Amino acid sequence: MAKQKYKLVNPERFVLILLVLVIIILLCIQCGKKKNTNTDSEESSSPIIQTIDGENSEETGTKRSVSTIALDGVSGQMAAYMTSMLMSNLENVKSSMAGYLEGNTDVAANFDPTHYRYIVAIDASHGGSDKGYAVDDLVEKKITLSVAQHMINYLNAHNDGYYFLLTRSSDTTMTNEQRLKIANAYSVDCLITLRVNASEEELGGTVGTYYTASPSSGSDDDEDGEDENTSSGYNERDALSERLAQELMEAAADGFGMWYRYVEVEEGPMLETEFISCTVYMGYMTYYLDHDLLASESAQAAAGEAMGQALLDFLAQVAPEKSEAELARDGESSGESSENP
Repeated sequence: MAKQKYKLVNPERFVLILLVLVIIILLCIQCGKKKNTNTDSEESSSPIIQTIDGENSEETGTKRSVSTIALDGVSGQMAAYMTSMLMSNLENVKSSMAGYLEGNTDVAANFDPTHYRYIVAIDASHGGSDKGYAVDDLVEKKITLSVAQHMINYLNAHNDGYYFLLTRSSDTTMTNEQRLKIANAYSVDCLITLRVNASEEELGGTVGTYYTASPSSGSDDDEDGEDENTSSGYNERDALSERLAQELMEAAADGFGMWYRYVEVEEGPMLETEFISCTVYMGYMTYYLDHDLLASESAQAAAGEAMGQALLDFLAQVAPEKSEAELARDGESSGESSENP
């Protein structure tokens, strides 16, 4: 897997420099106005005209001149425009900076994955300037974050040697590369992405997806009775991803109070990983029944808790009983006890 290069970005310093420049421009304008006011008190009250271009006009033969008052107005407009642009983009800068910091994996530098039996990342899709689907006041990025937070709170309250993390814990803009960078930095065993569906047709219910390199089943080209899944690349990772997608899809449906549809194969960077990964589409925002359920805070909490319990049930069957660190500590303890009878 090729290493990705990330450029160092410091938007806060960029904004600070621009603000300093604006302040300097405003101070210069203010000093110019004071100077013009003092000159006005000594001369007549008529507008002061200062020649700044001594070239003769070809049409009138007179000199072209520009009022200093007009110059002050233009400068003020430029300063106001720059300030307006900075303020209008300040939220985007903050969001981008927050996403950059949240995507920073320095926090995982001292993280030891061997201390945990299983490591799971929960990805609340979209965020920040990427709202996802939106119908009326219902926005996808808010639903996914709310359910993810309820889910991880439930998981941490019922933890048994596992480690759970969110790829984003606030309303920040993040790329798929940043999300995967976090997952890889923590050496996750599993990645779960939460999303919401939308359709022009009247479709409702939850859907689960996973990725496999295996072609669709039902082919008649299977030779010598060989298992098609085995020969075409369908492996244990794929099987576990499909199984988890099914269980989480059903749990989300139970939590929200809607029905579930099916599990299907889907392509995408968040699914095409070496570790177990799946996506749960938690209903159709465009379907009136699902819309009301997705908007309910109590239903969001119930869905997060239901998926949390489904994940714990899944881990109880696939995760090792003890982590490497726990086994090592048990070995050291047994060695010390044998030396000191």
